[in-house]
Amino acid sequence: MNEYELPLYNQDVEKKGFPDNVHKLRKIFDESNGILIASPEYNGCPTPLLLNTISWLSRSLNEDDFMYAAFKGKTGMIMSSSPGGLGGIRNLPHTRQLLTNVGVCLLPHQVAIGSGYKAFDEKGALVDPRQSSQLDMALDEFFKYTRYNTNQENVKTLVCGYINNEYGQMIVPETKEEQKE
Repeated sequence: MNEYELPLYNQDVEKKGFPDNVHKLRKIFDESNGILIASPEYNGCPTPLLLNTISWLSRSLNEDDFMYAAFKGKTGMIMSSSPGGLGGIRNLPHTRQLLTNVGVCLLPHQVAIGSGYKAFDEKGALVDPRQSSQLDMALDEFFKYTRYNTNQENVKTLVCGYINNEYGQMIVPETKEEQKE
């Protein structure tokens, strides 16, 4: 996140125009199919950097945009690590609530790695095979559901085409892209 430095969110700043880094981050989020957040905790809560970033990205960039568009309907997973034995687990319910509020479809599986200062080797790999296995399972689940969620538009089109041909007409709500046209 260091390359996308943002001022503290403030509606007075927003009224003057969105910082360039908000547009850069928003483009990344708009082009992403899933959101994976790995963050430490500060005093049992999400970091100020994470809260500020979500605050900026949750805003409508213009009158054609809508609030939470960067997050709405995307598959998400949360993870944490900290020097303490709990691995930042106290932060995860707060982060879960925040991301759910902005429209992310969070998976129930979450990962917390305790004693982060000694949990990783010099290459960044987890030392404990159980933690490594837990992380692998969580990531497999995240990628599986992200692919599934991403393919829903294609599946909807195929199913509707079949139903329209075989059983009459089916009315399906338009996607964001169809509404813009």
